Amino acid sequence: MRKLNVNQFFSLNFLLFVVFYANSVIAFTEEKVIIEKAVRKNQSIDIHVSGKLSRKTTMRMAFNIDGLVESVLVNPGDRFVKNQVLARLNESEIKAQVIHAKSAYDSAFNDWQRAKNLFDKSLIPQSQLQHQKALLDGAGSTLETVQFNQDMATIKATVNGEVLEKYIEENELVTAKQTAFLVSVNAHGWVVSVEIPDHQVVRLNLGDKAEVRFSAYPDKSYSGKVSEISAKSNNHSGLFSVEVMLDSFEDNFRSGYLASVDILPESEEKLTFINLDSVITVKDNQAMFFAYDELTKKIKKYFTKIQFISENSIVSNENLSEVSYVVRNASIDLKDGELVQAFPIAMAK
Repeated sequence: MRKLNVNQFFSLNFLLFVVFYANSVIAFTEEKVIIEKAVRKNQSIDIHVSGKLSRKTTMRMAFNIDGLVESVLVNPGDRFVKNQVLARLNESEIKAQVIHAKSAYDSAFNDWQRAKNLFDKSLIPQSQLQHQKALLDGAGSTLETVQFNQDMATIKATVNGEVLEKYIEENELVTAKQTAFLVSVNAHGWVVSVEIPDHQVVRLNLGDKAEVRFSAYPDKSYSGKVSEISAKSNNHSGLFSVEVMLDSFEDNFRSGYLASVDILPESEEKLTFINLDSVITVKDNQAMFFAYDELTKKIKKYFTKIQFISENSIVSNENLSEVSYVVRNASIDLKDGELVQAFPIAMAK
């Protein structure tokens, strides 16, 4: 075995001292941090939106003939029942047309009856009888038409409902099919119409549950479910229309009430929960925190969008799969990529 001389001995000891000292300095200068495992759960995220109350079914009502409006019997906000008359046209001209058509029909019928008697006695040819029958049929069609027009001189409710808008006034000349009223129909219930962006509408399905509150009834909530999802976005807003059908309602509900709606999709998302003590800063709904890499012993800075806050954590639905540990007692002085000494939160306690 070769022996070291005095100089070699001291040189070796000096080298060991330098290595030991350097490691001690590094260990001394490393920031000590507390870490904990990132919590992940599959969970449904509520969709919170605002909307307006309306009847499920609305329709436009109009006269089917031209004429002068004689009377308008309802106003916006009025409720009506089936077969109630809502408006009338002046029937003076129509009544005269009915009288004239009835007289023409009676005359044509008498002519046909005489022709039939003569034909039965073989006094006139069949062609003459057929001619009189054609005249009778024409008079009958004209009478039916004017009688139908007489019925169309009134707007009569076919179901129970409520007047939303009125577009005509008395003594106004209107044309056939010109909208006179916009009404809501009681039979099909109440809905809240909302608009939802594309990244949220993809999570919805028909039948998803919802909870609705109205500013008019601040102390009550109403259950409902998604009853309709638009297949096309609004050309102006780029949002998708969604209807929530209410399970119950008040007798004095009015169309247009403002509503706050929480829709509860059945579909779940993978969420990451980060303790509030790990969050360094929040700006524009973006939370900044540090994650710890167990292999490199270094920390990395992350920014993630806050989906919502749950108890003592912020919740993100962004892809944070590479984050295994988060730094619990992080400070603004930590640097991205910094080497640290990590202690599990259980040891810190």
